[in-house]
Amino acid sequence: MANWNKLTEGQFKAIKTLLRGGATQKEAAEYMQVSTNTAFWVDKAETFEEYQHMNAARHLEHKRVAAIKAKEAEKTAAQATPAQPTAPQVVEYRQNVTIQATHYMMKKLEETNSLLKLISNKLAFIVDELCGTGKKEG
Repeated sequence: MANWNKLTEGQFKAIKTLLRGGATQKEAAEYMQVSTNTAFWVDKAETFEEYQHMNAARHLEHKRVAAIKAKEAEKTAAQATPAQPTAPQVVEYRQNVTIQATHYMMKKLEETNSLLKLISNKLAFIVDELCGTGKKEG
């Protein structure tokens, strides 16, 4: 928790005097080096004791709200906690990859394809000759 300087009765009176003299809350706060909220609450209070009581009441209200929020967070955390540990999920990512070939690559692929066709034709001829299905010249 932050360690704030407490407003003294002299500071309270000085802020009240500044405000009665026509200064705005912001101006009084800057001059007295306090927050604008402090200047606001000094303006609302008639006496230093009333300011102290209002400050104590605000402090208690903040504590009460914080306790309620903590209980709600605790409830939410208890409800959100799963009863059984779950197995890790496997996520599958699919991608499409597009490859662009250059003109040089296309020519080389065409040459390779034509060579493969020639080899395939020669193998087919050899198989025909070995199996005797080929035409006999005579």
